[in-house]
Amino acid sequence: MKRLLSSSAMFALALTACSGAVDQNAARPDQDYANAMDVGREAFDMTRASQAKTQFEAAYGRALLRDDAKALSDAGII
Repeated sequence: MKRLLSSSAMFALALTACSGAVDQNAARPDQDYANAMDVGREAFDMTRASQAKTQFEAAYGRALLRDDAKALSDAGII
């Protein structure tokens, strides 16, 4: 009985240890950021530079709020 209990406890411990490696930003996508980037790309493709600039600035602001390095890079480069 002791052996069964200890192996169950070890299994539970192993499962909880693995769950800590999940990136919290990846689990929750920012829909406002995604919308601003999509609209900005479409506006850029239609040669509407001022509208594209406004949308990319909005996306950059959302990425800055989330402190998302990849999103900051994507919104800042375009």
